[in-house]
Parts: sequence; structure tokens; C-alpha cells
Amino acid sequence: MSEHHTSETPENSEEFSGTPIRLLIVDDETDFLNAIARRLQMRGFDVTTAADGHTAVDIARKHKFDLALLDLKMPGMNGRQVLQILKSEH
Repeated sequence: MSEHHTSETPENSEEFSGTPIRLLIVDDETDFLNAIARRLQMRGFDVTTAADGHTAVDIARKHKFDLALLDLKMPGMNGRQVLQILKSEH
């Protein structure tokens, strides 16, 4: 299980002005997760990652996000289950 968070906005990012969009990305394929997180950070998103559904729910209970990107097919708690919990609690 991993959690990665950054609030850094690259100086050369012209996509956003002001507060960056807070994004939670959840995927059990960590290579993909890290690659997409880096790309979105380069575009100015404030990205937090989780490698499983339980971690994602724990993070979402502690932090507010504008958007969640969920892998629907994960072992254990899948993306649909995570979405149900996020919708019911936020």
C-alpha cells in the first residue's frame, strides 16, 4: 500500500492559475499509477495516490479532493465500492 502526495505546482505550468485541482488516483498497478501521477503533476494537479481501495478511503476521510480517478477492477475493495463510500461520505 502506498500513498503519495504533492502540492507542488511546476513554475512552467500554464494550464491552471490559482489553486490546483486536488486529485486522488487509485490503481493497484503501481507503475501505471506513478506514471499517470507524474504526468498530471507536471500539468499542475495536486495529486495523491493510493494503491488499493482501503487506503483510498482512509485518505479521502482525512483530505478533501476535487476529483477521484478510480481503477474499477482492483483486488479487495474495487473502484465501484470505493466510489460508493466516497459518494456516501462526501
